[in-house]
Amino acid sequence: MSSIDLNDPGAFAKAFKTPFSENCDDACCANIDFYKFANGNWMKNNPIPEIYPAWGSFLMLRDVNEERCKNIITSEWEGNSHTTKMHALTKGYYDAFMRESVIESKGASVLDSIMVEVDGLTDEGVTDFVAKLHKQHGVSVLFSYGDTIDKKNSNMTIAGIYQAGISLPDRDYYFDEDKKEKCDLYKVHVKKMLELLKVENAEENSGVIFDFEKSMAEKFMTKTELRDPEKTYNIVTIEQLTEYCPGISWNDYLRKIHSVSSSTDISSTVGLINLATVSALQNLGVLLSSTPLSTLKTYFKWKILHAHASQLSSAFVDENFDFYSKSLAGTKVLKPRWKRAMSGVEGYLGEALGQLYVERHFSGDSKPMALSIVESVRDALKERLNEVEWMSDKTRAAAMEKMAGFRVQIGFPDEWIDYSFWEGKISDDHFTNVLTGLEFDHSREIARINKPTDKNRWYMTPQMVNAYYHPSMNLICFPAAILQPPFFDAEADLAVNYGGMGAVVGHEMTHGFDDKGSKYDAKGNMENWWTEEDRKAFENRVEVMENQAEKFEVLGQKLKGKLTAGENLADLGGLKLSLRALKKRMGEENMKSEESKIDGFTPMQRFFLSWATVWRQNITDERAKQLVTIDPHGPNDFRANGPLSNMPEFHEAFDVKPEDPMYKPVEERVDVW
Repeated sequence: MSSIDLNDPGAFAKAFKTPFSENCDDACCANIDFYKFANGNWMKNNPIPEIYPAWGSFLMLRDVNEERCKNIITSEWEGNSHTTKMHALTKGYYDAFMRESVIESKGASVLDSIMVEVDGLTDEGVTDFVAKLHKQHGVSVLFSYGDTIDKKNSNMTIAGIYQAGISLPDRDYYFDEDKKEKCDLYKVHVKKMLELLKVENAEENSGVIFDFEKSMAEKFMTKTELRDPEKTYNIVTIEQLTEYCPGISWNDYLRKIHSVSSSTDISSTVGLINLATVSALQNLGVLLSSTPLSTLKTYFKWKILHAHASQLSSAFVDENFDFYSKSLAGTKVLKPRWKRAMSGVEGYLGEALGQLYVERHFSGDSKPMALSIVESVRDALKERLNEVEWMSDKTRAAAMEKMAGFRVQIGFPDEWIDYSFWEGKISDDHFTNVLTGLEFDHSREIARINKPTDKNRWYMTPQMVNAYYHPSMNLICFPAAILQPPFFDAEADLAVNYGGMGAVVGHEMTHGFDDKGSKYDAKGNMENWWTEEDRKAFENRVEVMENQAEKFEVLGQKLKGKLTAGENLADLGGLKLSLRALKKRMGEENMKSEESKIDGFTPMQRFFLSWATVWRQNITDERAKQLVTIDPHGPNDFRANGPLSNMPEFHEAFDVKPEDPMYKPVEERVDVW
């Protein structure tokens, strides 16, 4: 999709260095809608590519990175023996997916053997079959099982059971009146897919599947409820699992999942189990006692087909795309085959590709500069914690300890994933590679259960354009790929880098003190380090943020204040901390001086403009409405404008008056971090 010359090292940075004045839309003043002021011309000149439901800074960078990674895989590789092996693995997977004629000729026949097993299933065999689908096919029927860090003992990784098994994006789709049309389309989609699989009575069975999934979803926790770490922490024994859900023989299931014999003490193998979603499992127990085996068989067939649809012939791929991408998200055209191949490489061999990406595209020169930004923002947070008036000394001391304990990962892991499991297993048959990838992922996940937590584990690949805070590790991570424009540029001025990368760093740090992260202590344990009065004062401020969000509408749908509270707090906190750090480095007077102007803007103005351009985006109506339901992040225009309206520095920088739409009265502003 990109017109950037990937062979020109400077071309990429230049593409993101368009002068602010060229992107700014004079038809919209900064004090009316700053997001449109900063990005209006860009939005007019950059329509959404047909293969995406949205287009903006993140996707532009991801798109270019994907092309870079494809070029790595498809070109000759010159490196040491280890990276040569990694190249052979990723190229083997990629090439097998690109053999379109072979995949077309097989249709859905690769699923024949597992479908025969479904047909022969008995009531007594349900538990073992569920375990097989989870273990060998990555199909989350009925519930999901995996590893999770113990929230109250972060040094240990334990087993976790979660609600799963529905096929619409969220449980709300089954119940919200405004999504009835999507539910009707979903039933038509299931019918068409079953017909392609040559399942009899496809229309009737699509209704059976929908009703069963809706019955499961009825007791699912909402996206907002799932954000609460206390509500999703319930340690249980295997015996208690049987009480919650007697329809599953848990001893048998766990032995199958952990690949141990019937003589093994499964309790000592598994250890602690966190039942994250109690109501969902209790409801499942009721459903399994009253649901006919024929319904379960139909449901299993659908879930197997749904899970593997994108790996089959074009008839299945196209129908899957028509519903999930076109109807639900507004995407017009299926991605080209090479992009879909890259998705598989990223999913199953992400760090194998990451090693090649780092060697080719990350020199490490950016790392010291990025670390200097991290430490300056950390210093700003320290200053802020020292001056927060509503916090007592006792709580402040615990907060300072947590802040000082932030661990930082930048660029790429010190120790890569061991891919020796794959040696000799890459096949010319694409579906074989998919099953190998699923088996590999499962084996690694199971191996982590009931073991000390790997504190050096990375949850993103180096080539991923993103960042995260992990509350159980008290850790912030910035992969190599985000250390590029528009987030970071070693040659850009400080104001631009702090409006981009600095705010990202502050965002992730603030997550340690948002409504969710603030429930974890310096060691990453869910422990209350607040006094009762301080916690109440904090929650009162969070409520103001929630109320602000709920006044914002997306195509007639109100933003969910509690769902987006964590991200909104992190956006505001990150921006304020980054600005504080920038002022310290540049000097407050220089931030506003005429002599420091570039492209007609002062450093203070460039800081805010840089922030806004990070969030520039065009998006389909379908995708925008979908994200209101499922995404804890607010829409991009709200993320750009919302924090600014709470900041006096913004009002001053762009002369925002009380009568202007971007102005927010002092008494209505959020002031947390």
